[in-house]
Amino acid sequence: SMQRLINLQILDLGDNGLTDIIPTWIGERLSKLKFLRFQSNNFHEVISDELCLLSSLQVLNLAHNNLTGSIPHCFINFSMMVSSEPGTDLSMNELFGAIPESLSALN
Repeated sequence: SMQRLINLQILDLGDNGLTDIIPTWIGERLSKLKFLRFQSNNFHEVISDELCLLSSLQVLNLAHNNLTGSIPHCFINFSMMVSSEPGTDLSMNELFGAIPESLSALN
């Protein structure tokens, strides 16, 4: 059913004990993703080229997995990760929610 979430921009499946491979349908169906986190799972297969279809991706976190093989050459096309154009980046509030005033006052 997650494949139907075609307008999804943030997908955080980190720390879930997921295994085997990163589903190829993520790149094929969730083209509007800007934030994708699979940190601390147990993926072990090579990263698929389908992730390269995520042209709006700004944050990709695959840390702490057991991935093998090489990084697909098409990852060089993730230009949104380095974009500095106004209006193209997600704010911290969009990614993690608003910071309560009591915490922001600690700065």
